Amino acid sequence: EKEHFLALMERLATGFFINIHAFCIMGNHFHILATGMELEAQEATSEELLRRYKLIFGKDAEPPQGSYESSGAIIPDPDGGLQRLRNRLGSVSRFVQELKQTFSRWYNKKHDRKGYLWEGRFKGVIVYQGEAQLICSSYIDLNPVRAGLVEVPEDYRWSSLGLRLRSPVRAGTLLHPLTLVDL
Repeated sequence: EKEHFLALMERLATGFFINIHAFCIMGNHFHILATGMELEAQEATSEELLRRYKLIFGKDAEPPQGSYESSGAIIPDPDGGLQRLRNRLGSVSRFVQELKQTFSRWYNKKHDRKGYLWEGRFKGVIVYQGEAQLICSSYIDLNPVRAGLVEVPEDYRWSSLGLRLRSPVRAGTLLHPLTLVDL
């Protein structure tokens, strides 16, 4: 299940305009340190937006061209839904929402269950570049040590540090280095 969650996170990260710097998948929660690339999403071409959307939802998927009324009728966007797609794919919140919902649907189907899997909405915190990011990344990678699952953080395979050491190529496609600034 953790492997499925990691693979899903990798797939979604290829489509969303986000950079993942650190993560840790625990038994009942997860942590992700990510940077939203909103400017890149706003400047993306329609072709790039569609390419990314199809990476997330499948090669035959088409993004909504507008919003839906309560009756189910569509209200077309003047630009064919491009701005809506830019906002969606450039949002860390939407990335986490998609990750949680898609995993929940898979998990519920696999275990023949219904209902919510996660306790509530995710808790997002703004972390400024520099030392704060480094501290947050360390906090995330030390989570399994604090939980008593491993002696040293690099032994936990479901964290960014564990992935970097066990599978550097895979880590290189998912994880982006922190942008540390002089303080």
